[in-house]
Amino acid sequence: MRCSGGESKVDSPRKRGVLRDVLAFAALVGAALLVAGAEPEAVPAEPTPPLPAAKPAAEEPTAPAPMRDLSDEDKKAVEDLLDKLSASPVDKRSAIREAIRKQGPGAGTLAEKRLKSADGAFKDELVALLLELRQESFLPAVLEALDAYKGQPPAAVVVAAAKFPNEGLAERIAGWLKDPDFPYRGPLFSLVQHQKSPKVLLPLVEALADPNWRYRNPAKAALVQFGRMNPGSPDFPKALEEGMKSDKEAIRVECLKIATLSSLKSVSFAVRTLFQDSSPSVRKNVAEYLYVCRMNDRDTLNVLAGLLKDADPDCRGMAAKALGELVEKPKHEVAQGDVPYIQALVEVLTAEATLEAEALGLGEPGKAKAEACVAAQKAMAEALFQITGQNEGTNPARWKIWLENFQAKPAETVPGVEPPAEAPPGTPPETP
Repeated sequence: MRCSGGESKVDSPRKRGVLRDVLAFAALVGAALLVAGAEPEAVPAEPTPPLPAAKPAAEEPTAPAPMRDLSDEDKKAVEDLLDKLSASPVDKRSAIREAIRKQGPGAGTLAEKRLKSADGAFKDELVALLLELRQESFLPAVLEALDAYKGQPPAAVVVAAAKFPNEGLAERIAGWLKDPDFPYRGPLFSLVQHQKSPKVLLPLVEALADPNWRYRNPAKAALVQFGRMNPGSPDFPKALEEGMKSDKEAIRVECLKIATLSSLKSVSFAVRTLFQDSSPSVRKNVAEYLYVCRMNDRDTLNVLAGLLKDADPDCRGMAAKALGELVEKPKHEVAQGDVPYIQALVEVLTAEATLEAEALGLGEPGKAKAEACVAAQKAMAEALFQITGQNEGTNPARWKIWLENFQAKPAETVPGVEPPAEAPPGTPPETP
């Protein structure tokens, strides 16, 4: 490209074709990149609510038309259009491909014959056309052409391949996603959800740890969208579970966040194995997942009670918030089964004040930790209020008094505890 007198010129038709490809591809996926590729914002204090029910994507490809033989007149029309396609300028080719597609998949038979001797930009257009027709019978020729590009296909071919769900294409797309030098790698993340193959999922999971947010964020968005477009797919939760086993903290954290966004209860076993993870961010996201997915079985509640003693104040606060929401409160009364969780909350609330004082003693370096301790105390007090209906604030001494009084009540006044049955008349007393 040469610049002269403030104007820009492109030296050759081939370069103009490359430029047109780039511009066309950017226009197609630009909106998706603005959403998926935006700089990450600060993590909100509140856990992210679950996604609404899945809806079909606006650009979901329609089903391919059935193959039919062309009449002699139609064949002549297609041949004329193919001649125009080989000779037309870049800005006319997309419209010509569209006109050929309107003739139906039978037009692809004529295009496939031309592909054998085509080269340059005309070959690129034919490959894109055959992919857009989405007929399995054309795939051998298309896959051979894709391999001949040696990892550098033009934009129109990349877009058409991404929108054609097929195992053979998914394998090539996975290779492009893994290639850090692939020119359309970032935009491609916004299109791979059209593929149904698990082959594209692991490259997306691996990209969650990419140092460049322009790849990392679209990869996360693509995984979420894959789950929404393929509800019930066993491959999606399996890919997230594999990511949760990764030795890279960023991948474990992001897979947890995606499972939370998707309210994916099927990965709950894998999630619970991470509650002792070395990363405080992972442990906090375990608590958030359990909270959002409303997991309130005893095993889950015990995991959350254990996280109350976590070394990280943010994790302690999230665990307290989850407990406050998930402990069942029949008739708004405290049940005897809730006492262990109340005791745990009171115990850590007492310790939290000490931890806050220790952090404040560090001066400026401890300020952030002290603020996190204050937030954790508020979460614990709120959890206690939700479970007991009592409002004793963040004062641990007042909660201890309340707990002692509650435990001192006769068994028959405590919900969840049956008083001993009276012995029939004449029954001798038990020997101590």
